Amino acid sequence: MTPAVRDLLLFEHPDLEFRTNVHVLASGEVWDFGSSSISVVSAGHMLGACQAVVTLKDGLRVGYSGDFSWPLEDVVEVDALVVDATYGTPDSDRSYDQVSADNALVELVRDQLGHGPVQLSGGPGVIERALMIIGVSDVAEGVPILGNARLCASVDVHRQYGWPMKRIVDVNGTEGINAIRSGSYIRCWQLSEGGRVGGLVEGATISLTKYRARNVVEELAGSNFRVGMSNHADYRGTVEYVRKTGAKYVVTDARRSRDGRANILANSLSEELGVRASPSTNAHHHRWE
Repeated sequence: MTPAVRDLLLFEHPDLEFRTNVHVLASGEVWDFGSSSISVVSAGHMLGACQAVVTLKDGLRVGYSGDFSWPLEDVVEVDALVVDATYGTPDSDRSYDQVSADNALVELVRDQLGHGPVQLSGGPGVIERALMIIGVSDVAEGVPILGNARLCASVDVHRQYGWPMKRIVDVNGTEGINAIRSGSYIRCWQLSEGGRVGGLVEGATISLTKYRARNVVEELAGSNFRVGMSNHADYRGTVEYVRKTGAKYVVTDARRSRDGRANILANSLSEELGVRASPSTNAHHHRWE
């Protein structure tokens, strides 16, 4: 793992600093492992996320994309690639860019803070991205941002790595309790805290979801909203990423694609790029020989 991932995990796994079966590898560093070498390059997805490349003794370069954003400044160049298929179908394409989503979030938070507190929920990485966007704007000037101890620790790590984020307050501490009593605050919820926010909280709720097909912001009943945000490349970005790697053989990662997205992506890559592509499987085979 990268140093940033290690630091993010230390809150729940403090033994990582001392474990001998964990190797910390900085971006651009090469680790010789047996007759092969391993290197990682930032994937732009979230802090510490990386693409990995294994170079075999015969010079063959095999890559794994991991979750990645697009456009991406540094793309690995490999002979073979395992690529994430989260957005593996053409209907996963956005009709707007990420900057539009960022701006829409800021304006929505600004508007809703004029009526009371804002409850903001999202998955790992996405909630931190939202906090960075809020941090570089003036939308939360003088408004306390609250989160649980785990999110507070995550934000501290992001700030150490130079992310322009405002300090957030532990919701269960004295400062957090006083902020809630004041009625003006932004409460950040991680999905691990119990899923969707709603019903038992005051103020507007904004859920950061995967891409919305058409509109960046979707208004639900009451003061409930969804904003389509993701640090992940969409379908077109995924195809362009594979093209840029130069891989001639591609495996589409089916772990999170039980609905057939990995199969669809494999077929699309074969048709558009002329590469040999197939979805991943647990079956033992020798298809690439």
